[in-house]
Amino acid sequence: MKAVEVNDLTFSYSGDDRCALKNVTFDVDRGDIVLIIGESGCGKTTLLRHLKSAYTPEGRREKNSRIRINGKPIEKQSDRETAFSVGFVGQMVDETSVTDKVWHEIAFGLESMGCTQSYMQLRVAEISAFFGLGDIYHEKISELSGGQKQIVNLAAVMAMEPEILVLDEPTSQLDPNSAREFIGMLKKIHEELGTTIIITEHRLEDIMPMADKVLVMSNGEKLCFGAPHKVCAYLSEKRLSLFRALPAAARIYMTVEGANEYNKGECLTEKNIPLSVNDGRSFIQGYMEKNGTITQDDDSVIKCSPDKRIRIDKKKCAVAVDEVWFRYKKGGRDVLKACSIEVEKGSITAVLGGNGAGKSTLLHLIKGNLKPASGKVKCDRSLIGLLPQNPQAMFAADSVKEELEISNSYGEKKQKNQSDNESGRKEEADKCESLIKYFDLKECLYKHPFDLSGGQMEKLALAKLILEDYDILLLDEPGKGMDYAFKEKLGEYLKALAASGKTIVLVSHDVEFCAKYADYCGMFFDGHIVTTDVTKTFFLRNSFYTTAVRRMCRGILPVVTIADVYDSLGVMEPDTDNDDAPPQDEDMEVESKEGAGSEDAGTDDEALSVYDVESNIEKSGNRKLYHIFSFALLFVVMPLTIYIGYALLHQRKYYFISLMLIVEAMTALFLSFEGKRLQMRDIMTIAVMSTLTALSRAMFYMMPAVKPMAALTIISGIGLGGISGFVVGALSMLVSDIFFGQGPWTPWQMFAMGFLGLLAGLFFERRDRYHLSGITNNSRTLLISIFGAVVVFMVYGGIMNPASVLMYQENVSGKMLLASYATGFPIDVIHAISTGVFLWFLTEPMLKKYARVKKK
Repeated sequence: MKAVEVNDLTFSYSGDDRCALKNVTFDVDRGDIVLIIGESGCGKTTLLRHLKSAYTPEGRREKNSRIRINGKPIEKQSDRETAFSVGFVGQMVDETSVTDKVWHEIAFGLESMGCTQSYMQLRVAEISAFFGLGDIYHEKISELSGGQKQIVNLAAVMAMEPEILVLDEPTSQLDPNSAREFIGMLKKIHEELGTTIIITEHRLEDIMPMADKVLVMSNGEKLCFGAPHKVCAYLSEKRLSLFRALPAAARIYMTVEGANEYNKGECLTEKNIPLSVNDGRSFIQGYMEKNGTITQDDDSVIKCSPDKRIRIDKKKCAVAVDEVWFRYKKGGRDVLKACSIEVEKGSITAVLGGNGAGKSTLLHLIKGNLKPASGKVKCDRSLIGLLPQNPQAMFAADSVKEELEISNSYGEKKQKNQSDNESGRKEEADKCESLIKYFDLKECLYKHPFDLSGGQMEKLALAKLILEDYDILLLDEPGKGMDYAFKEKLGEYLKALAASGKTIVLVSHDVEFCAKYADYCGMFFDGHIVTTDVTKTFFLRNSFYTTAVRRMCRGILPVVTIADVYDSLGVMEPDTDNDDAPPQDEDMEVESKEGAGSEDAGTDDEALSVYDVESNIEKSGNRKLYHIFSFALLFVVMPLTIYIGYALLHQRKYYFISLMLIVEAMTALFLSFEGKRLQMRDIMTIAVMSTLTALSRAMFYMMPAVKPMAALTIISGIGLGGISGFVVGALSMLVSDIFFGQGPWTPWQMFAMGFLGLLAGLFFERRDRYHLSGITNNSRTLLISIFGAVVVFMVYGGIMNPASVLMYQENVSGKMLLASYATGFPIDVIHAISTGVFLWFLTEPMLKKYARVKKK
């Protein structure tokens, strides 16, 4: 039995006709390590999220798409089964923690699954010992380094004993040493526990030698899938840009030996193509001995040569940090200790160091976001632009296009102040267009910035900074989440900016990138920059914080980058610009024929297809029944329940009647999902909106008839659907009535308020809910505001006015009912007008938030 089987997976996100995944088919044997690689935005994260049902993105998956976990279709697995069978570790370290302490984070999943206290204690102790967390067991997660946080995150997932571990670029925010430690922990998990591992990564030096299979993706499709050495040969033969992302040892081997000559023979085996630093070192040493090349490197000369202090003329100094001390809170530890650095104008200076060392703090001090306790920072802060570690902090608009237009207009204003001419403005417009093309943003111009992949967010943030035309750019992890090919484009662009006079200071964990594109590099340790040197000298001196090429060639060649190796050996770097390669040959998947591509698997697929067709027919036939039952509950059963409370129980059991109404409303909600399980995000959205709606009543308790409850209920009905809107209105009214003192009017209020949400959903649902076609935003808001005022006056007032008579009068007459409407008329008018006003201000922002929740 396969651990994972994916067959013809085709998926597109809500509101997007393009396929994020297209006919992706592969399988994973139990105990295998499968590495997934590809350019940014190619669908790697989308694919991984489909392997755990709780993380499945909102969108449309084709009917013939199949995903099986341990032989069982993923849609038939319960939440509990999925929680224990598949563990998921993401790349955003700070966003995954849900508790404050390390021990509680490890226990959280077990506690959520209802495990016994004794079992939890055993598992937490065992996992802490396995991962070596004893020293930080009681520490606050917020005070840990990035590497420690990710290890704790991994430990918390492994506490659930998953058979399959899915990791989405887990080392993207870690320094090289922490990344190697994390990969080493994965190797330990794999060897000692036999866990199946599926991982996406851009840094392949340490993970690719461990992989049993490699899946290469491009534009949402599977490009090739097979053993690592075969994938290396394929990428080299087809001259794909991903070849440059391969481990340095493999690239050097296939370039030096001539990959095209070796792709055809039996000699192309795992032993022939080195993947690790050690194997690459053996190859280079053997090659040089074979060709009689003399060893050129002498470590003792490099290490013992006198330090060269870089002196920068004051006129050429763009940024000067002099003996700066800083701590975040009084009595806390010093993050910066007598930190000093000088940055030359028109240069690229890279600052490297471990997670939590204080590198980002230094950038924020230079920008002026933080103030030093002592010391001086000399620079013109009006000329400085900062790319933060989390690029989302830079986004405020609803689309990529709007973000770029805002930044471009800001840049135009600066340009206009310097030179008020038409050619300057035209140049800025051309610059925007060229950046969109250069940063590959054209296809996502109308996406929300938060819907982009991590690499695409970085591209957008960088494009914004460049458009805003700063003279000094402070970049915190600028290549995070980007594929190797685009990192090269980014590096060349930064070099061009520096050549044009811009000054760039970047903080990075990517030593390969810094070695290739930085002019100067500095090592950050113990709160200050230990040394700054010319890039090549800096990396030649280092033993651990250096490139894979340097580690591979130490004592053999004085080289830092692959280009240095090619120059030393007198070979040409292969041209790899072809990104339109055809699908792989059949022999690329020789080792996976027993999986999705076998005859047995095909037969099983056909059986599943028939089952699904019958299931779909059954669902289609039941859809009307689900809706009939839902509306019967709301329009028949609930009024009947209220009538029983009024006529038979004489309002004495109003608490019981209220609870019955909630049960009936929730039943209608579950039925409205046509028999499918409600996702946690749906339940949480309804719960949050019910809470906010109830709180809004409390906030305006001193203003009778002026409350935003009705407005929020109506917006919920439009954004979530009519029945969900009904539940929000009814539940919020019950909760707020308990707070204010529940009375016999509660069931009536619950039904009346819920009915507003239902009507809003029914009225606007057929007009594509929020996106009412053919009208502007202001017109749409006006229409919703008028609708809200009318239904509050006619429906809510129409129910609650006679209810007051029915509850307290025994012999009700027509005159009494008319009198109740006349008495309630002024209050109804105020309530209607205030609801319309609230809707005018709340509709657009809240419906946008609903759209974001549904999208994510």
